[in-house]
Amino acid sequence: MRILHYIDKIEPGNLLSDHLLHQVEIENSIANSKIACRKDKFSKILKEFQPDIVNIHTCWQHASARRANRARSQGAAVIISPHWELSELSRTTERYISKFFKTQLYQRRMIRQADALLVSSEHERTQLHKLGWNKRIDVIPAPVFHHHISDKETIEQLAAFQQKISDTRYRLSMTPKELQAVTSLLHAGIIESEMKLDENRLKTLRNLLPDQWKRIMLFAADEEIADIIALGAHRLHLQTPDITRVNRYPLRHSKQRGSLNDESLNIENPFIKERLEDITLDHETNINSIATMLINAKRLIRKRRFSLRHLCDLYRAVRYLDYDEYRLKKTLSKMMILRFAQRITSILASELLLEEGFMPLIPRNDRKTTHIKRIMSIV
Repeated sequence: MRILHYIDKIEPGNLLSDHLLHQVEIENSIANSKIACRKDKFSKILKEFQPDIVNIHTCWQHASARRANRARSQGAAVIISPHWELSELSRTTERYISKFFKTQLYQRRMIRQADALLVSSEHERTQLHKLGWNKRIDVIPAPVFHHHISDKETIEQLAAFQQKISDTRYRLSMTPKELQAVTSLLHAGIIESEMKLDENRLKTLRNLLPDQWKRIMLFAADEEIADIIALGAHRLHLQTPDITRVNRYPLRHSKQRGSLNDESLNIENPFIKERLEDITLDHETNINSIATMLINAKRLIRKRRFSLRHLCDLYRAVRYLDYDEYRLKKTLSKMMILRFAQRITSILASELLLEEGFMPLIPRNDRKTTHIKRIMSIV
C-alpha cells in the first residue's frame, strides 16, 4: 500500500513535523510512505507515486481542500488528520471570522467528503463526533505525544486502520472477473431448474483468490444477496469466506433493505396509483405484481437505492410466475414503463443469465441501461 502525507511544511523541532516524520519512518515497515509539502509539485507526485491513501495534516488552508479533491479524483482515499484544529476552542476563538467563511466555502465539505478522520486521542474524537461533519473517526495515539505507546503498537494500529479503509472501499478494487463471478454465483443460487454454467465461468470461480472472495462477499452483504451467493457456491462445491469479522465503516449511501414490494406502490403520486388501478384487472394478479415491482424498481433506481436483491426478486417474478406475455406488454405500455422494463430485461439477461425463452420483452441495451447498471455498481 502507498501512503502520501500532505503537510504545509516540515519544520525541525516542531511537534507536528516530528510526529509526521516519525510516523512515516515506522509506517514504511508496512507500506510505502512519503511526505509532500505545500511547495512541492503535488500533482506530479500524485501522478508518479499513485498513492492508495492521501493523509492531509492541515485542514484550514484552501490548498489542502484542492489537494484533497485532486487525490479523490485520482481514486485515492482521503484521510484528514485535524490535529485539534477542529476543536471548539480552535474554531471559535482563533481567527473566528476567517474560519467561519472558510468553513462555508470549502472546509466543512472537505471534512464531510473525507473517507475518514484520524486523530490521536479519544477526547478529540468525542469533540469531532459532536461536531457531526464526519462520523468516520479513528484514534491512533501518536508516540511523540504518548510515550507509553510503543512503535510496534502504532504499526499494528496503522496497519489495521489502512486495512479498514481498504475494506470499506473494496468496490473500487473489484475487477470485471469478480463481477462475472457474482453473476455466475447468483445464477447458480437463484435458478430452480437445471443449472448451466459454461466452462469459462466455472474456471473463473475455481481460480478466485482469497482477497477476491472477500470482496465478492462484502459486495454480497451490501447488496443483501449473501444467502443467494452462499447457496450458489454450495451448489458448485465452493467455499465462501466468513466476513463477519471484517472491520469497515458503515455505508454512507445504503440500498433499500428487504424484498421488492409486489403488492403496493411505494410512491405518493396519486395519479400513478390511480392509473395502475384503472389498467390492472382482478384476475391478472401476476401481471399486476410484475407491473407494481417494476414501478417500485424505477423509483428506487431514481433514488439510487435499487439493489441486486431487488433484481433477483424481479428475476423470480419474470421467470417463474404464470402470466400472458402479450397482456403484460400491453399493461406496461399503458403504464408508460415499457422501455424501462425492456432495460431491466436486458440487465436480467446479462447479470442473472435469464434465458431468451423466459424473456417476456425484447431486451433494450442503450445508454440508459448502462446508467442503471452504473447506479447498481455492476459496471
